[in-house]
Amino acid sequence: MNCVLKDVYVITLDPIFNENAICFANKMGFKIINDFQPKPKELYVVFGAHVKSPELLQIQKNLNYSFGYIILNSESQKSNVISNKYYLELMRKNVVFNYSHGVAEYLKELDIKTYSYFFFEFMKEEPDDREYDYLFIGSHTKFREEQIACLKEAFPYKKFYIDFNQSHRSPKSMKDILKKSTWVLNIPYYQDDQNLESHRINNALSVGCQVVSFNSGDKDTDDFYNDYIYFAGDLVEFFKSHEVKEKKDYQHLINGLSGKWLVHNGWIIKKIKEQNQ
Repeated sequence: MNCVLKDVYVITLDPIFNENAICFANKMGFKIINDFQPKPKELYVVFGAHVKSPELLQIQKNLNYSFGYIILNSESQKSNVISNKYYLELMRKNVVFNYSHGVAEYLKELDIKTYSYFFFEFMKEEPDDREYDYLFIGSHTKFREEQIACLKEAFPYKKFYIDFNQSHRSPKSMKDILKKSTWVLNIPYYQDDQNLESHRINNALSVGCQVVSFNSGDKDTDDFYNDYIYFAGDLVEFFKSHEVKEKKDYQHLINGLSGKWLVHNGWIIKKIKEQNQ
């Protein structure tokens, strides 16, 4: 799909979303900008808005809300960011796209409407030699630490790459280590997380990694991803007994997600532009 609309731009405020922003801009026919100097009637699709929500809000107030944002919310309902008053105000005063139905339902209770959904697309790359058997990269929690400790105890002969220290913030650094890994572990931040962490999953699939994940509280999303990844309630038992099944490839995933959401994203953006002509 290529829906070219004048005066619509894409910005990203966290390098972790750079690749997603490029893919989205290319698919939608929008321009990515680094020099953010908004003008009246312009519309900005923002990745990582939570990083600079006070600044984004203040710029909009200074220009008397003469331009608008589409906030691509990537934060879960349990994130500390969701309780930030500036980020909440920013979302209330602008259009919000969400990555998860569970987050959208939670935000509805805070008087924040979700107009559409978006997904995290990455550029497909070929893997390197698979140096690591199991990889996990993410913030530290007791639940994650315990799950990985159990795996290491059960499989001491396997090679692990575990990073709790945010060492791979740049897209290239993350991609380089993913390309060296066979299995990516999708362990949620919270044991009872209601959202599937599709950012990690999609990035792993883009370089041909196998992914095993805990189920989320979003059954529809889990059912959709069941064609692409493995789900397990116990990682140790999974790796002791799992059967290799044929999973659909990354391009099939992106085609499916594009069909679900890109057309609707473009339709919403077009309506916004029409209302502000």
